[in-house]
Amino acid sequence: MLKLTVNPETQPRSLIFDQPSITIGKGFPPAVDFPLTDEGIEETHVTITQSEERFTIVNVANDPFVSLNGLPFRKKTLKQGDVLQIRETIIRFDGLLQKVQLPIVQEEVEIEEPPTSSTVTPQVVEPEPEKIAIPPAAVEFQPVPPPAAVIPTPKKEHSVRHRPEPRQHKSKTPAQEEELINTNIRDSAEPLKPRFKYFKQLFAVLGICFVVGCIGLFITYNKISANSNQERLIAAEGVADVAMALAYAQVHHIKPQKQNWMDPEFLTNNLASILSSEYSSFANIDHQGQFRNCPYILRVYTNPDLSHFVVIAQPNPSLLQWIIPHSAIVMDSQAMEIRDVYDIKALNRLLVNYSTLDGSSAQDIFQTVKQGEIIPLISFGTKKGFVPPKTLALIRPGAENRVYNAPRYYQFGEAMLKKTLTLLQNNSNGLEITRLQQQLQELAKFPDLVMFSSLGIQKAMQFQKALIALSPRQTFLSGYLTFDSEGLISSSHLLFDSDIPSISNFPLKDISLQSSDVALEPSIRVENTTPHPLQLQLMTLAKKRQQSLAIVTESIIALLNRHKQEAVADFSKEFQQLVTSYNEIDAEYNNKVVVQLAELYQEHAAMPLSEFTSFIKAAGLEKISKADLKQKSRELEKGELQQNSDIIGAKIEQISQVSSFDQLNQAVSEVATMLNLTQFPSPKRLMGHQNQLRIQTIRKINEFLLSPNSPVSSTVFTEDNRSVLSNILKTAWITDPNTVNYYITEYEHLLNH
Repeated sequence: MLKLTVNPETQPRSLIFDQPSITIGKGFPPAVDFPLTDEGIEETHVTITQSEERFTIVNVANDPFVSLNGLPFRKKTLKQGDVLQIRETIIRFDGLLQKVQLPIVQEEVEIEEPPTSSTVTPQVVEPEPEKIAIPPAAVEFQPVPPPAAVIPTPKKEHSVRHRPEPRQHKSKTPAQEEELINTNIRDSAEPLKPRFKYFKQLFAVLGICFVVGCIGLFITYNKISANSNQERLIAAEGVADVAMALAYAQVHHIKPQKQNWMDPEFLTNNLASILSSEYSSFANIDHQGQFRNCPYILRVYTNPDLSHFVVIAQPNPSLLQWIIPHSAIVMDSQAMEIRDVYDIKALNRLLVNYSTLDGSSAQDIFQTVKQGEIIPLISFGTKKGFVPPKTLALIRPGAENRVYNAPRYYQFGEAMLKKTLTLLQNNSNGLEITRLQQQLQELAKFPDLVMFSSLGIQKAMQFQKALIALSPRQTFLSGYLTFDSEGLISSSHLLFDSDIPSISNFPLKDISLQSSDVALEPSIRVENTTPHPLQLQLMTLAKKRQQSLAIVTESIIALLNRHKQEAVADFSKEFQQLVTSYNEIDAEYNNKVVVQLAELYQEHAAMPLSEFTSFIKAAGLEKISKADLKQKSRELEKGELQQNSDIIGAKIEQISQVSSFDQLNQAVSEVATMLNLTQFPSPKRLMGHQNQLRIQTIRKINEFLLSPNSPVSSTVFTEDNRSVLSNILKTAWITDPNTVNYYITEYEHLLNH
């Protein structure tokens, strides 16, 4: 049996059911045990089923407005005290009841006679109780567990002396007996007692254990994270050292045996040339590329000529790596920045799919690496020599995170500075200077390179002057270092122009190329304050465009100001007209600019395209030029562009076979005529071919003038051929004054001897 209380909070009404299954729904008994009249109630809405001492309630109608303890349900197990709400009706489940039969005792009382004057011995009448059968309806219910034994009410003894007044008993009607039974049931029904008495204590202990466990997990996680971060920094330091060893090999054209770029001996030897003895190498790896001081493995991808390389330190696979994934440490030689790359799978796919690091593959890999989070050099600490000068981030943003600007690698550039100063102070021949200039060009490939001096500020200023004198077209930054008593770098500083005294105080000797009577001026070439004629023309062109657009721009601004103060009628229409007019004028002048740029480039065909584009950029016309060239590149079929490149490449290779100045002049002129923006609308591709022609021409001129096995005889060194040589240099875009003077001087030396 079970007991339900309807609306226990407002109008409680108890219901007792003596069957294992109860149906609540719409209808009348016996089809429904508990009928409801709410709207939307189905015939069988909710059922309660008993299985031993367990009750299961089922939302048969799947009604969302039926809830148990405030939550909707489909099928649940009922517990004592659960509250069921069906629409507007609230029903409380009070538990399981047990039927107990109680005996009914009939009491007889003897009516005594009135006492007389004589002494009367009291007599006690003890009648035997009459056993009366209990009707089925006369039952009383007690909750589980079974009630204690019921003690029948004893018979009362009445003496004659204390005889009560006779009382007349009235028999109860069946309705009164039923009401009495229901009253007894309500009074005796008690809720089920919980099975466990110490729920609160149990929950408290579990809560304390949970909190302690969370704190332990938090401490463990922080400890693991700190340890992982330390290992990550160690791996990043190793990547930096490996990358600088490869950069040194790239500049000096050093290759390992069997092209094994991860050879520990190869890396150690290169690092010994750029690290001082006070700093130890972090490239501590075995022959399989495994770091010995952290759980990372080294991977290196390069071009055959080492012009581009990618260094990766990838975490070793482990259970901890699977639970808390660590990032890979990656450096691309195009940026020389250390980055955290979390999507290592995407990078691995690119490295597997592309066999080399050239062309589009190099750009895809570079962009993927660039998406990683940069690791600043300052995060490695000052004691290891990684922190660059503070002012570097102000004058060259981003350069403070390039690895080659870490002061610990100061010998990477200082060796070149010492060699430059030595060549300028001594009577060095032109071949040594040419080789040094080529090495400086290799260093110029590293953007914003700072060349540190460990010999103090005075020596740094001399290095800076010698560097400018020998390579005025390169833009290197100079700096100097200070050291503590242990020989470690304590601070680093940049050298600014204001720190360098006048060039007249620079004590350099005259530079003798090969003839003692021919010398270069020891002074730094000071930029001419008068702008280049091309620059003036481009600035005038840009100014005309700005003046034409200024009128419409002022009209748009005036309209916006008027509309801001007070709403202008037909504002959208008037604004659209002004914008349309602006676009038309802009397109018209852009076309004029494109035509003028083409004409100016034809006038200055002897100027290298890189120098020409620098003037365009200074005048603010770079975007217009790029948009036009991009459009022309789309119009030119890809196959035709590649065909032109193949033809140019073949003709440049043929230059190596010429054996006279006239043949060289003819071959160079033929190639230079084909190198124009019409055939190659891509400035990058065009400049690449110009560089190829320039390099091949210089090689041939060196063979004619400097090689002991020169294919030309001494009789060809005439005044006419000197003019031919000048034309060759001009046609091949060899315009650097020092280079031109050097070759002309060498030619005159051979001419006079």
